[in-house]
Amino acid sequence: MAYSCQKLQKQRYTILNKIFYILFVLVFVLSACQSASDEPVEGEPAPVEEAAPVVEEEEAAPAEEEMESVTLQIVGPWLASEADAFEAVLDGFRESTGIEVVYEGVDDVIVPLTTRIAAGSPPDLAILPVANGLKDFAGQGALISLNDLESEITANFASGWVEQLTIDGNIYAIPTRANVANLLWYNPATLEGDVPTSWTEFLAFCDEVVANGGNCTAGIANTTFTLSILFEDVYLSTYGVDQYNSLMSGETAWTDASVVEAMNRIATFYGDDYTAGGSSGALGTGLVDGIARVFGENADATFVAGGSWVGGIVSNAINENLVEGETIDYVLFPGEEAGEGAIVAAADVAVMLVDSPEGRELLKYLMSAEGQALFAPNGFTVANMSVDPALFTGLTAKSAELLANSAVAPSSGVVLSNETRTQLIEVIGAVILDPDSIESLLETMP
Repeated sequence: MAYSCQKLQKQRYTILNKIFYILFVLVFVLSACQSASDEPVEGEPAPVEEAAPVVEEEEAAPAEEEMESVTLQIVGPWLASEADAFEAVLDGFRESTGIEVVYEGVDDVIVPLTTRIAAGSPPDLAILPVANGLKDFAGQGALISLNDLESEITANFASGWVEQLTIDGNIYAIPTRANVANLLWYNPATLEGDVPTSWTEFLAFCDEVVANGGNCTAGIANTTFTLSILFEDVYLSTYGVDQYNSLMSGETAWTDASVVEAMNRIATFYGDDYTAGGSSGALGTGLVDGIARVFGENADATFVAGGSWVGGIVSNAINENLVEGETIDYVLFPGEEAGEGAIVAAADVAVMLVDSPEGRELLKYLMSAEGQALFAPNGFTVANMSVDPALFTGLTAKSAELLANSAVAPSSGVVLSNETRTQLIEVIGAVILDPDSIESLLETMP
């Protein structure tokens, strides 16, 4: 009996071993078949992984969304009503391209722009008032050359503008608003007598105004770039284009007697005797407040010196009911025979600091007849040759005619370095407060 049990148990183990062996063989064969099926058959393409296209589509989608959400940043000197007028131009660009633009207006834009460039975080674009800083920023390598846009630029602007904005063979800027800088603004309705057109007539007129208890001039010098403009006005109107260019090019020294005389005239123009609020008031008053002293409800001065942009500020921020030629007008800054008919033609210019297709599209729009025409309704003149002259009326048309037909001198911002222009502004401010120190102050000029 024991033997039979042992024999049965041995037979059972034998059967189980055979079953395990058969299963092992089957598993091995099936595995081999599966491996063979994964290898491509000769003459047939390898199987394509289905996941690859899905991954590519998912990776491409975010890049497309980034392009659609690009926002350009542009900084400039235009504040209050001037900023509103520029936003109207930018609205045209936003509507035509779908590209968003954020404009930031800052006082004395050159200083914060210099800081941002030094920190490595410049805005995409900037507006330089009367091209101030253009030469230095280009020399630092901070600006993007616009030579690839040369055909569009030369098609829109006269060669004189292109030459002003070209440095070492590279075009670095495009004109936006164009201005006649050397103007003397007044209200004809409150003016008693003929408006002075020479410096001698101006002094006599102001003496009479003061004798009658009034103020002859209003200051706007807290907006510091207006001081360099005032110097341009006085020097050009006194000595003419050739001598002006000689000074700006360095042929004439800053200590020259002609500069001393110009500084004396500035000190008189903004002196305690003539200016509302005195010389310190002239230096402490900004654009809108100073212009309002001639054209506002509580006007207490006769004249304010400023470019053709004054009209736009008056209509947009001070008194929209003034009538051109009746309650607001201007003449060229009074000087001498040598400067008669000459103008300082200046443009606030757009420059690119961060290269991008979107930034170039904005520059193309700002230089186009379509874009520049949007400045006209707010009383600003432009340099684009293709803008319909009919868009300019009254004083704006008068400025456009001067830009087209006068002997032109460039703005100091185009030809002077930042260092020289900054020191010039400091000297002018000091001269206004202390006219007796003119000669020693001019010794500090670079």
